[in-house]
Amino acid sequence: MAQRGLVSASWLAGMLAKSPANLRVLDATFHMLSWNRNAYQEFQSERIPTAGFFDLDAVAKQGTDLPHMLPSPEQFDQAMHDLGVGANTHVVVYDCSDFGIFSAPRLWWTLRAFGHDNVSVLNGGMQQWKTGQFPLETGTVQEPPQPDAAFKSNFRPELVRSLEDMIANRDQPSVQVADARSTGRFNGTAPEPRAELSSGHIPNSTSLPFTELLDNDAKVLLAPEALTQVFQAHDLDLSKPLIATCGSGVTASVIAFAAQQASGADVAVYDGSWTEYASQPDAVIATSE
Repeated sequence: MAQRGLVSASWLAGMLAKSPANLRVLDATFHMLSWNRNAYQEFQSERIPTAGFFDLDAVAKQGTDLPHMLPSPEQFDQAMHDLGVGANTHVVVYDCSDFGIFSAPRLWWTLRAFGHDNVSVLNGGMQQWKTGQFPLETGTVQEPPQPDAAFKSNFRPELVRSLEDMIANRDQPSVQVADARSTGRFNGTAPEPRAELSSGHIPNSTSLPFTELLDNDAKVLLAPEALTQVFQAHDLDLSKPLIATCGSGVTASVIAFAAQQASGADVAVYDGSWTEYASQPDAVIATSE
């Protein structure tokens, strides 16, 4: 079954069996360093048939210490060309995380930020693909297809927030901010994965761990009605503007994707997220200790 921006493993398997010209599957797996996993090696070992690999760290802004920040439009256009994605391509993104959905929404958001709305997330990712016992591809990675029209970025600034935006909103709150990190990291009671950063949160933000948006048994996104209830339980109103943040802009995209699934809302992502904010010498950090 397919719905706006979300497809099931059975739907994707059925589509791939038809070899459609304008469907491109991309593995957007990103693993935290502490997991001791190599996303590209796993992709080379096994993948959904015909898939290409999108490297979040390689296709990123140059000349910054911040991880996987949005690339320039020119860099992204080249990456899409190299991966066989064109202007008319329906892109389906997935990841191989233990969560079912973790980093794939980051590429979903990136494509939309560059003006390409014809993108879907595979619900449950590789976990659901394997659960359904659908075929896996091994060995040599297939050459990417040649799209019928070149990909051309059309940047949408309303989907992206900067450090300056977050500081302004912190000091004069006008937009809701949802933080996808764990409750402990948000409260300042658990350490950050990046040891040089203090934990805590941006004042006037709300904790919404991304795992609450998932069915953690089935490893899929919650249904739209259940997603709405989660947002409401955290006093987040999807009829009003919302900014998502996290550690480095990855799981913030899960919030953005879940909000879109629940209500059609376009949620902006703070690209630099906590890594950028907390690294500022004068960062104002709130805790709940």
